[in-house]
Parts: sequence; structure tokens; C-alpha cells
Amino acid sequence: MNHYYSKTIMCALPLLFGFSSISSASDITQEAPELSETHWTADIPKVVYATRQKQDVTSAPSSVTIITRDMIDALGALNIAEIMRLAPGFQVFYSNGSTFGVTPHGFSGRHPKRLEVKVNGRSVYLPQTSSVAWETLGVLPEDIDHIEVIRGSNVPTYGSNAVLGAINIVTHSPVQQSGGTASITRGSVNTEIISVSQQLQTEQSDILVRAAHKKNTGFLYDDSSKLDHLVISGVHTPGLSDTLEFEFGASRGYFGIGDGDHGDEFVNEYRRSTWVNANWQHLADKQQWKLHFSHADYHFNTPEDLVKISEKYEKDLRGKFPESELTPEQKIAKLFPGHVDEYVQIDPNNASTGDRHFNTTELEIEHQIEQTNWRHVWGLGTRMDKLDDPLQLGGSLETTTYYGFANSEWTPTAKLGINMGLMAEKKDSLDVSTRLAANYHFTEAQHIRTSITRAYRQPALLESDMLKTVRFANGDLIDLVERSAPNVESVKIDTVELGYIGYWFDGQLSVDAKVFYEKLDNEIDFVKAQVTQCDTPIDPVHEKLAQEYCPDFYVDGQYGELIDRKQRVLVHGNTTAWRNHGFELQSKWNIDKHSWLRLHYAYLEGSGGRVRNLHERPYIDEFTSGGQLPRNSGGLLYSYKLDSGYRFSAYWEYIDFINWQSGTPVDSHDRLDITISKQWKTSKGFTELKVTAQNVLNDEYLEFQKNNVFERRAFASLTYHWSD
Repeated sequence: MNHYYSKTIMCALPLLFGFSSISSASDITQEAPELSETHWTADIPKVVYATRQKQDVTSAPSSVTIITRDMIDALGALNIAEIMRLAPGFQVFYSNGSTFGVTPHGFSGRHPKRLEVKVNGRSVYLPQTSSVAWETLGVLPEDIDHIEVIRGSNVPTYGSNAVLGAINIVTHSPVQQSGGTASITRGSVNTEIISVSQQLQTEQSDILVRAAHKKNTGFLYDDSSKLDHLVISGVHTPGLSDTLEFEFGASRGYFGIGDGDHGDEFVNEYRRSTWVNANWQHLADKQQWKLHFSHADYHFNTPEDLVKISEKYEKDLRGKFPESELTPEQKIAKLFPGHVDEYVQIDPNNASTGDRHFNTTELEIEHQIEQTNWRHVWGLGTRMDKLDDPLQLGGSLETTTYYGFANSEWTPTAKLGINMGLMAEKKDSLDVSTRLAANYHFTEAQHIRTSITRAYRQPALLESDMLKTVRFANGDLIDLVERSAPNVESVKIDTVELGYIGYWFDGQLSVDAKVFYEKLDNEIDFVKAQVTQCDTPIDPVHEKLAQEYCPDFYVDGQYGELIDRKQRVLVHGNTTAWRNHGFELQSKWNIDKHSWLRLHYAYLEGSGGRVRNLHERPYIDEFTSGGQLPRNSGGLLYSYKLDSGYRFSAYWEYIDFINWQSGTPVDSHDRLDITISKQWKTSKGFTELKVTAQNVLNDEYLEFQKNNVFERRAFASLTYHWSD
């Protein structure tokens, strides 16, 4: 009698990643050959984020990393971005003391793009840059139930931002929680984290309230931070067929930001965000309807940096009037008749200043249906983005994106499964992303996967509509600093993947490996353009580039390059392309009932180039592995837990040399973190004391930019959980 997948539903015991399975099995697996428990004891985890349909990880069309609660506890991370270090091929860095970047396969700057991130199904990208402010999501590591990481293009499922990967962070459900928790953490760089949570219950609803306060002093410069958040989430079940999940949240605080090369220009950026997220689900026979609504509102403010025009452009004025005895005020009047030298707002280190207000709203309907050998999901949605940024846009901008998606899983035989996915998105243009994948199951324990994807990433608002200027108080143009090229196109990426998942030694050892190839064209980057060289190309190569990338130096009829001695602007356009291929591995060994060991590794080879300037040789910067992406990276996570409540865990990580865009070259380095904890049971709950030491060997290294020196750090936390 074949009870394997029935056992999966009932027992839901973690193996490969420790993630519990809670849904029914697909038809494909129900026909698998019978194996007794003496031959097969593993439970295959379920994933949702790859196709929107719950399926075995062995049937997913993409490589998936499931980061479980047990793995998060063993890692001892204090910030959710740091947890992504457990995903093969992902790089995580501190851009400043409390701000983070997460990117797959390198090729990134301070604000990584190409990665969709959701929290409980709500997209948390910032519409102006399509990046993520990890520190403002209202989530601490202890709030997380599990994380699904799709390692590879997932645009056919979740849209434009998922061009190289996708992450869904699932927090603890109010239904699963009971009672409350209070925790305090203190440690290096004056870190203080205080959090509390409490579960409440009514006849038809479960509600979870959680709040937190965080602060630290950052690295060398004034990049300290302070943050508070409050989140209320709930599950309402009016009947057996309907479920409503909802969340309201708010966070506010400040973050010291700046460029490590200019320590005297660090500023505090004040950030406020509020959000609402609602997911309704209706079950009917073999059909399921879902309705999603979310709205997030962000308000960022950096104190204005005001300087006199003559001070900002002192060198340029000397270049314009080299032999003149005119005063700075007279030079301004001569260049700009009718104007005097006055204070203007500037943009230090390309970090926007002043008030910026932006929000995003999403509405989506989804339908799932099961047939004999088919499972389908399809849906329609719209995203509305608004950005008010006077410095970088010259005003406000609103855009609306309409999209439709579909994915079908076909199981023609017990051993073969085929996934077909499609996403159509319409903003300025229509992009259609597609994926075709096949999974072959040799046995219940041995599986291979192959997939091919063509996907598109639509430009972020500041990529397609950037217009950064310096102006007089009456609005007259002084200088054109940065603008988008006309008609910026979507980024295109083609990916091919061959993967293997296997379980060995009665399921004690799992191996998940893949080889892949990525071809990315039309990536959006900036290029320096100079007026004189745009007007008089110096050679055929430059002439061709000038025709494509030279901007209009006039803004509303006003000449924008009158004062700048260098006579250049930064133009955003489709100027970059690269080719990547590599190998990724993740494996877990359940040593015994007390301990396990997890390994992940990534090998990357890549090459590409980008047009960097139009006024000097070389025009094109070429890059390869060992430069903009690390050739080797990986980590080893070990956990040993005793019945007495003691736990010892260690995480060792290695990453090759990488040269960050807008950052600094970072030498290859390794890091060892150790966590020791002890739990004591009480009559109504438990108390836990945990100590974490990071970079134990004190092998100092840089995080992203100059002066972000990561030294040995230590933290202690005390947690008390009580039951109702």
C-alpha cells in the first residue's frame, strides 16, 4: 500500500530543508512505485512561490532554496537581509551601518535590482529604483516562519522585478502562534533590539500584534540608525471555504547614509512607511479563487544640503573665466543675466535630498483549477506606482502597469511533469515573458529538471524618467546633472537550467545541484556624455556611440550645460550586457536526531561590457569573473541540539574577490559565526539565552565600500515566551 504522500501530509517532517509539507500531493507522485519506510523515510518539502501552485520541490520549474526556522535559529542573524547568505549564488552586503543590498550573481551597486521580494505575498520593492529597503520591512529574523528563494528568473510567475530571482518571506501565522514573546538583544556597535509580540483570539479570528525597536552606531562614520515598527496581522475564517489574511504595519526611523570615500558628507535619512496587505481565498471543489490587495506608502527625507552657486561650481567658474578678476557674484551674473549668486539645493554623493514621497498599490485576482493530469493557475492584476521627487524627477510621476499570468502543470505519466508559464505586462510597452520546464522522476528519490526562460525587466521610474538638475529659486535652469535617455527599453534575459535533486541513505542526505546559462541584454546603466565630443566625434566608434547615447542638453528650451567645466551629464540607457554560466549546489546531511550539516556552493563564470563614457578612451568597460561577480562562494552551516535545551551552531562563509559598482573592490575573505543557546522550560512557556559571535577569527574585511570594515562582533539576547 502506497502511503508515502499521505504520510507527507500527515507527518510533514522536514528533511531537505526542514520545511514542513501541509498540502495534498499531485497526481504524478501518487502513481510512484511502493517503497517501505525501511527504504524511504524522507518527506519532500512543498513550495508555492515558483508557480503560485503548491507543489513538491522536485516538481518545481526552478531551483529553490527553502530557509527554515531551524536554519534561521542556527545562523544567528540579527537582520533579515543577512539570512539570504544561505542561498547559493546570492551576495549580501552592508551598504552602510544598517542598510543592506542583496543580489544574485553580482553585477550590482548600492541599490540592487533584478530581484523580486515579497513579505506574505506583498511586493516590497521601491518603485523609483525597483530595489528593496530591507531595514524598513517591519520584520525581524525571529518573526519568520520560512523563506522561499527562487534562484533563477521567475518573471513568468511574479513579474518584472524577478528577472534573476524571487524571494517570499513568510512570517509566523497568528493561527500557529499562542501567547506572547518578549526579547532583548545587546552587543557590538552599541546594538540594541527590543521586541514584543502577543497573540489574540476571537471566535472567528486570530490576531498577532508585534512591535520592535532597533538601533546601532554602524561603521566608522556617522551611519548610525534607529528604527521602530508596529505590525498587526490576522486570519479571519467566516466559514470552511473562505479565509481572509490581513496585515497593517508602520515603521519609522533614521539611517546614516553616505559614500565611504567622502566621510564628511554623511547624512541622516529619515524614513517612514505604512502598509496594508489583504489576501482572500475561497475554496470550491477542485478550484481556488484568490484576491490580493496591497498598498504601501513611503516618505523619505534627507536634510537639504544648501550651498551658494559660486561655492558649488568654484572650479567650473575658474575654468570659464581663467584670467578674469570678476568676483564670483559677477561671474554668476555674467553667465546667467538677471540672476545673482544664491543658495541652491545639491545632491551629495548621488544620494537624493529633501522630501521624497512614493507609494505603490497592487490589486490582483487569481484562479486555480485541477483536472485529471493538469493543474492550472491564471490571473489578472494591476500595479500603480507614484513618485514625488523634485530633485531627481523635477516633480511627480505616476505609472500604471497591467498584467496577466498563467501557469500549467501537466503530468502525462507518473514520472514526467511539464510546467508552462507566461506573464504579459503592459506599461509603456508590452512585454511577454515565458518559461518551459520538464521534471523527470526516476524514482521517488532521484529527480532531474530542465527549463528555459525568456524574461523582461521593465525600467524603474528613475531609470526611464530621471531628470536631475540644479535650478535657481525661480526655476530657471543652472545645470543639467543626470537624465534618462529617450525611450529606455526593457531589459531582456534568456536563461537555461539543468538541475538534479536526489535523496540518499534513506533520505538522510539530500543533494540539490544545477548548471545554468544566463544571457542578459539591454541592462539599464548610466553613461557619461560630454557636449563637445557629442558635437564633434573623434573617431567612428565614438560617432556610433554618440548617435545612440548622446542626450538632449536642453531642458524645456534652456541649455543645461552652461556652467559645468566638464560639460557632461549621466545618461541612463540600455548600455550593458553580460553572459553568465555556472554551477550551484546545496546539500543537507541529517547526521542524527541531534545534529545536521548544510553545505552550499556557487561557481560563476561571466563576461560582459558596458558603455561608460563618450568622451575618452576606452569607451567600453569590459568585466569578467573575479571582477563584478565572485567566481567562488559558499557556506557551511552546522547545528547540534541536545534534549537538555543546549544548542551549538556555527556558520562558515567564503566569497571571492568582487568589485562592486558604486562601491569598492572587496578582497576574497571568509567569516566564521558561532551561536550558543540554552532554553529553560517554565510552567507557562520557556526562557532562552543566546550568544552569537560574528567573524570569530577577526579576519577583517570590507562590506561593499571603503571604511565599512567588518570586525569581530558579539551579541547576547534573552527571550521569554509565555502561553495563554
